[in-house]
Amino acid sequence: MYQKVKGTQDFYDEVARKFRYLQKVITDVISKFGYEEIITPVFEHTEVFVRS
Repeated sequence: MYQKVKGTQDFYDEVARKFRYLQKVITDVISKFGYEEIITPVFEHTEVFVRS
């Protein structure tokens, strides 16, 4: 098993299916206007959060 990161939320079952459906609809619509998807990093390096 894994432990989720504090402050995050897991999506599963019906919520995950609805999220993926909505994501696909939005992606399909914006691609018709010539836009492409950009996937950005989800987490930063720990050094970003370490106090000096």
